[in-house]
Amino acid sequence: MTTFTKDSHQPIAPMKKILIVLLAVCCTSLQSCDDDDNKQVEVADTNIEGLFLGVVGFNNDVYVTGISNNITATNTAIDKLENNVDQTALCYGISKGIEQLTQFNSSQALDQAFIVAFTDGYDNYSGRYFPSVGQGAVVTHTQTLLRNASISGKPIKTYTIGLAGAGTLVDSDLNSLAVNGQYLRATSSTLQNTFQSIAKSLISTASNISILTSNTAINANDPKYLQITFNTYADPAFNGAMTPYTIYAQFINPGGTAPGFRVTSPKVNHISFIGDTGALITGSIQGSKYVVPLANLSINSPSSGQNLFIKDVVVANKFGTRPYTVDVEDSEAKKAIDKNVAVVLVLDCSTSLGTDFTPMKRYSKEFIQTLVDSKK
Repeated sequence: MTTFTKDSHQPIAPMKKILIVLLAVCCTSLQSCDDDDNKQVEVADTNIEGLFLGVVGFNNDVYVTGISNNITATNTAIDKLENNVDQTALCYGISKGIEQLTQFNSSQALDQAFIVAFTDGYDNYSGRYFPSVGQGAVVTHTQTLLRNASISGKPIKTYTIGLAGAGTLVDSDLNSLAVNGQYLRATSSTLQNTFQSIAKSLISTASNISILTSNTAINANDPKYLQITFNTYADPAFNGAMTPYTIYAQFINPGGTAPGFRVTSPKVNHISFIGDTGALITGSIQGSKYVVPLANLSINSPSSGQNLFIKDVVVANKFGTRPYTVDVEDSEAKKAIDKNVAVVLVLDCSTSLGTDFTPMKRYSKEFIQTLVDSKK
């Protein structure tokens, strides 16, 4: 059974694989979250290997449920949320999400960490929890927290959703909180697609891409040159125009026992991965292949900053001055979804949501189901 405990006093048990923490603006009292009208018919629990979920409710206070891989319990916790308080401590909720990720990562190393924040209005309460900051600076303060946060040496990627409606949105605030991620503005009619778009984005972004090349002897004075092209789309469903981005690298393997991979093209800000500055990237020998991971790969649009989705990767190679050719038996790429991924979902449950509140909860559960399906 899911139970609520106040603020950060909820102990987080060490767990493995994927963690999703759901933060939400909830009701003022614990009892109101357990209203008879919201009681669910008991069904068999659904547990997903490698997928861990939790729920944190917040409005003018913060409440936390335990983290588990019980999908049924998580959905029930979302069902119990109520929107009977018109206070919004969004930034404080995000800060609690950062704390949750950091605490969990101390016991279980994560490959990727995400925060998804949803609101229909502006933050009007976090200043009470950041007394040395003040209400007028809570957004800047939280942005700094996100920029300075590190999960396994990698940044947290934050998505924000602003629902246009009865509340008052401050687009610039939500955009500034989308650190290493993206801000999306939605309406009642587009909210479902917005949640799904972000779910697919997380799955795509949490996919590790590795370069596979033949594990043969290659002398340093005659390296193999690689041309690696990422075919990207602005739409996670890969609709619309495709935009290619290309980088270049060299591969050597003296004596067939000392493989080395270096990126040789100039560093560009909108393409990032560990080793993108030309540092030696170490990989592993797997049979006749040498596998080079492009860890934490992220590509953003140079013009809009929007996260782009990589549909496929084309690897061409050559020796000397000969032209690049594509030979999948010699050089290729593969994608694999990271196993240790954490997602914090922040849900606004203020009264201004009105009739959009119930659909928001339903779309949140659909968001979870999309992540669940990616694990099957």
